Amino acid sequence: FLGMIPLLSRKDQGATGPLIGSGVPVSFTEALSKIRSNLLFSSAEKRVRSVVITSARSGEGKSIIAVNLAVSLAQTGQHVLLIDADLHHPSVHLILGEDREPGLTNLLTGQAKVSEAVRQSVVKGLWVLTAGKTTPHASALLESGRYEEFHASLDERFDWVIIDSAPVLAVSDAAALVHLASGVIFVVGAEMTNRREARSALEQLESIG
Repeated sequence: FLGMIPLLSRKDQGATGPLIGSGVPVSFTEALSKIRSNLLFSSAEKRVRSVVITSARSGEGKSIIAVNLAVSLAQTGQHVLLIDADLHHPSVHLILGEDREPGLTNLLTGQAKVSEAVRQSVVKGLWVLTAGKTTPHASALLESGRYEEFHASLDERFDWVIIDSAPVLAVSDAAALVHLASGVIFVVGAEMTNRREARSALEQLESIG
């Protein structure tokens, strides 16, 4: 258990949305700092540096946690890459106010170079790879050798890679991402997801290893 994040109402969101450092309640920022600290502590000996953030179903807050965790890690002086790999319902670009293209799908289809798709954000130490162009072949792209090759190259450039994935029970995309990552953070929305669904999603993740 890494921590619990308080729900943000619209009035609680800062000037730039649900981002730490933008006027959100102190309790929200402190909760993210606790998760960051627990993640750093738990991964110190395991060399966990690429983390997939997912949930059982959509709407549980995984994207908000992914973005804010990436920001929080960058604030400690780490070099962080945030990837929006939820190619069905991407939202990282909306939360950060970034352009959706060029992004991950453009990179994997050869329509953009890494230097064009991976962009430095307004947060020092944080780079962003948004989802890119909508595609009906999301799962196939993530399972391709091109994504595996790209993922393998990230260790040399970044201290942390935070990957926002599609929900486990919705599509099969998470399987390809989890297979290559060194850790998973599983988000459960309080009073949103029942235990049966959460257990089913966890069983799928465990079956991948």
